Amino acid sequence: MNRKPACILLAAVLICACSPSPPDRPIPPPAAPRAAPILTDIDSRGLASRVGEFRGGKAVLVNIWATWCAPCVEEFPDLVKLQRDHAGSLQVLFVSADFDDQRPGVVSFLEKQGVDWETFFKTENDQDFIPAVWPEWSGALPATLLYDKNGRVVEFWEGAPERGEIESAVRELLTETWKE
Repeated sequence: MNRKPACILLAAVLICACSPSPPDRPIPPPAAPRAAPILTDIDSRGLASRVGEFRGGKAVLVNIWATWCAPCVEEFPDLVKLQRDHAGSLQVLFVSADFDDQRPGVVSFLEKQGVDWETFFKTENDQDFIPAVWPEWSGALPATLLYDKNGRVVEFWEGAPERGEIESAVRELLTETWKE
């Protein structure tokens, strides 16, 4: 049995398969890899400090959420979209209130949501964290605070607001901010 024709045929197939695409069909560049979400431990003082870092420059939306909270998970994509749509004038700070053993699930959730900016993991006990973040907050999730560019709380939502309510408040705030 002569294997020479089979080897020549195999070589020809490999050469054709490995040759570059014709010039009329350019190869698209590879998609830029997304950075993995950064999950930083934070307490109420650290959160206040982070909000303060944006004073004078951006409005800030703080969203305290958890992977086990259905309304939190439901509103999450809308908040990610707000960050992407208004990145120059708004900073969304996500604070996970998940339990410590759920941290890997939090990172996985953030990756699936396309979050590629720093987010936070609450490490302080609830009894100290809740009143320090907002005295009127009962601790129910989600909890969302909207700060103007001067660091003042202008809106607070406890529990799930009506769909589009946060977006409307953000748009209104940003419109007012640019009029100043």
